[in-house]
Amino acid sequence: MNGYNGDGIITTPSNITNVTIIVPKSSNDFNGITISTNLILWQWTDVALTETNYIFFNNTNSNLSGLLGTNATVWTQKNLQPNTCYTNYVYVFNEYGGLKSNEDSVCTYALPLKSLNGEAIDGNTISLSWANVNATAYCIERANDINGSPDNWQLIVDFSKNLASTSYIDKNLAPNTYYWYRIKSYNKQGVINPQPSNEIKIKTAIAGNLENVVAVPNPYKATAGKQYITFFNLTKNVNIKVYTVDGRLLTTIQDDSGKGFYDWDLKDDAGEYLDSGVYICHLSNDEGQKRILKIVIIR
Repeated sequence: MNGYNGDGIITTPSNITNVTIIVPKSSNDFNGITISTNLILWQWTDVALTETNYIFFNNTNSNLSGLLGTNATVWTQKNLQPNTCYTNYVYVFNEYGGLKSNEDSVCTYALPLKSLNGEAIDGNTISLSWANVNATAYCIERANDINGSPDNWQLIVDFSKNLASTSYIDKNLAPNTYYWYRIKSYNKQGVINPQPSNEIKIKTAIAGNLENVVAVPNPYKATAGKQYITFFNLTKNVNIKVYTVDGRLLTTIQDDSGKGFYDWDLKDDAGEYLDSGVYICHLSNDEGQKRILKIVIIR
């Protein structure tokens, strides 16, 4: 620093002092952990040595937390929406300035299911359905029955199957056998809500009798998205003849696969889709069993 004397002449300078301004160091490991359908825990490492405070911001730079205090390393974000993603960061500062951490995006859990239902369609197939909870996808777990309780749960449908609908057909099961089921929900990031749905136990039908054959869906509605009706609980070597109500033969289906089900594409022998109406199906097999089913198509 210099001064002036009475004649306006600069005097000898004073001693020189160096001042170092230290802005606190920001965290680079900021991250969030999903806690529930409405809570996310955010955490970071306190690497700053000269901070005055931390503040928590979202990606639009809105202050969500107020002052968190010196040496803060966690903050819980509350009252969030299920299956919703949030992008945030933490800001550290002192009197000289501040720096923001890295940003992280985390989604809350999707809501858990509470209304899983199911029924045996035939000796090899079980149909499951549940209420929509706006999950991104659903996983299905199945277990064998051991003395009335589920054995080891096995994941039979995971996030990669992209099951976003509210129904599922489980095929190729053993006849006359109990199976346990439960379902969990995935959020947008593919993170599973660990809370499962209610558990249900279903027994497949006794196979080998055309009396157990059912057609699903029936009635068929074109708005359902599927372009077929499935005949379930078929025996081996089944012949199906589809007639109009006035007795005109439209198509003949021969299923020798032994799979226990057949997906009919709703076409006649000319390759044309059947119109809306009532149709009569005559089923027979090599054992002399016969069955008549009525199906309805609505377009």
